[in-house]
Amino acid sequence: NEIDKDIFKSVTHALISIPPNGDDVIERYGSYLQNIKWLGYLSATSVYGDHSGNWVTEESETKPIERRGKDRLKHEKKWLDSGLPVHIFRLAGIYGPGRNVLIDLQLGKARNVKKEGHFFS
Repeated sequence: NEIDKDIFKSVTHALISIPPNGDDVIERYGSYLQNIKWLGYLSATSVYGDHSGNWVTEESETKPIERRGKDRLKHEKKWLDSGLPVHIFRLAGIYGPGRNVLIDLQLGKARNVKKEGHFFS
């Protein structure tokens, strides 16, 4: 499907929420985004991987373990390398197929973790 490139001329702000397994936005449309003043990319905290319970901040090393985290980090880098003004949002608790805390609560599968000095997202 061809898209009219002129549609992008008036786009100044964009928020990319497409997961990495379906994200070909930068490959297909990146060159048309010349007028972007701000672009947000929704990533996930899975890019940090396992830090053995240590405190994790935005400055922490990224060392994803699972494929989804590796894919998200790869797409973060693509957007950051695009030359566009990109802001990465690393979200915790992304919902999707098989990942919904409300359904887990209804089914009695949700876990409540209480541990002194233990923080997690």
